[in-house]
Amino acid sequence: MQQHGLALADFEQVIAINRDDLRAKIYRAGAIITLGGRDQEAHAELLSAINSPGFMSIGFYDQFLAYMLDGQLKTKSKDHQNAVMSLNEAIKIYNLHQDVFQRHQNQTISRIVFHCRALANFNLLKFSQSAQDMQQSILLTIQVKGQALPRDYQMLAMAYYMAEEYDKCVEVLPYVTPEGKRELGETLGDRDFFLQ
Repeated sequence: MQQHGLALADFEQVIAINRDDLRAKIYRAGAIITLGGRDQEAHAELLSAINSPGFMSIGFYDQFLAYMLDGQLKTKSKDHQNAVMSLNEAIKIYNLHQDVFQRHQNQTISRIVFHCRALANFNLLKFSQSAQDMQQSILLTIQVKGQALPRDYQMLAMAYYMAEEYDKCVEVLPYVTPEGKRELGETLGDRDFFLQ
């Protein structure tokens, strides 16, 4: 956390010198989000960068980061429709410019975007899309970390269940903890299905 605090101070100095430095605004917003408790300030900084006439001139990685952070904040504030729009932009940039992410040695950062979009789509009752996004997030997480968290599989199982893709839901259940299965059974009112 101390590193993020120092980074925040650095970005603030850059912005004090040049208010139009969009990269500094984006990275400052990221540091604020990481430190927590000031989401509105971070979002205002992001929107200032995204809506700036020079936004399309900054690097693709920085544009991706801005849309990803914007989508995360909108998901967190339950603005799911607009979150999906921002996350779609991030994914579009990622898909068109993967060489940029290879140079940054961060080819799998899109897993965060898919995870956020899965949450937003679930809340928009787009369960099949949510399941697809969560599956993609899990696959990318496995590439990075070797395994995904049981909570991720729990979310995937819930999305499959709500999409009435019961066979796929059953396939995922072995990766969900017993406590997670109980939670699913209670939340969805179908204990017999999840505790079989």
